[in-house]
This record gives sequence, structure tokens and C-alpha cells, in this order.
Amino acid sequence: MSEQTAKKPISLPLKILIAMVLGAALGFVIGEKASYIQFIGDVFIRLLKMCIYPLIFVSIINGISQVADMSRLKKVGGYFLVYWAIASTLAASMGLIWAFIIKPGVGINLGSKEVPVVDVDLLQSLVNWVPNNPFAASRKEHPPDHRICAYLRIYPSPHSRTQNMARGSSTCSIHSTSSSRV
Repeated sequence: MSEQTAKKPISLPLKILIAMVLGAALGFVIGEKASYIQFIGDVFIRLLKMCIYPLIFVSIINGISQVADMSRLKKVGGYFLVYWAIASTLAASMGLIWAFIIKPGVGINLGSKEVPVVDVDLLQSLVNWVPNNPFAASRKEHPPDHRICAYLRIYPSPHSRTQNMARGSSTCSIHSTSSSRV
């Protein structure tokens, strides 16, 4: 094949646009039955959210480490704090303004003490195992999230010290949750 007849590859933004149009068309054609595959999109979005926090953290650390002049770092840090304060104040103000405008909760009767019927959805429970935030999941507040994060990293096992002491070793081994010894 000559260079003139070779096909040009489709760019990523165009692929994304095509996928969005096909997904919308499929949702329009299938209708309510599209909710059966909603868990795939939910897991995908949760995985993306799980990657965002470490990416931002590493980007900030990398940016700080690249600054050689401490006065420049101080100036950038000051700008960041001012930006953060202004953005937080604007967000809180907008929230309060909209709360006064739409008055959420007006007309809701909270006096009933009926026990709600809990409907357990196995598929949603499995989707919830993928954490949005790996840092929050690693605090062991949400055991399923912690297990998923544990598969993605290696950390010291609480039993490693006693196992090593039984073998006569004074150092701690590093264990992964998916294997007994690394």
C-alpha cells in the first residue's frame, strides 16, 4: 500500500463522539431495558473517580518538587490559598442562595416512625465495592472498598510481626491480600 492510499486513524475525540451518539441511539431504541446494563457504566465512572484523587495528589507533589525557587513556591501557594478561599466562599454562597430560593424540605412530614422496607440489590452492592476515593476506602471505614484497594497495593499485614517472631526473625514481612508472601 502506498502512503497516499493508507487510511488515517480516527482521532480519540471523534471515537468518543461516535460512542456517545451510538449509546444515546441505543438507549432511545431499547428504552427502559437499558437499565439492565447500567451497572457497567456505574463501575466505569467509579473507577474513573477512584483514579482522580491519586492523579491530582501526584500532580501537585510533582509540581511542588519541580519548583527550585522557594519564593516562587510561596507565591504560588499563596495564590492557591486565595483561589481556594474565594471558590469555597462562592460555592457556599450559591448553595445558601439556592436553598433560600427553592426551600428544600418544605412540606415534608418527618414525624412518621415507620420502619422502611429495605430492598437489597445484589448488583448495586457489587458496584458499590468499587470505591470513588481510594484514600477514604483505605481508612477501613468501608470494608468492601478497603478490600478492593487492598488488591491494588501491598501493605504490612497485622499478622506478619507474630509470624516473623515465631520464625525467629526480627523484621516484618510485607504481605499482599491476594498472596501470603511477597
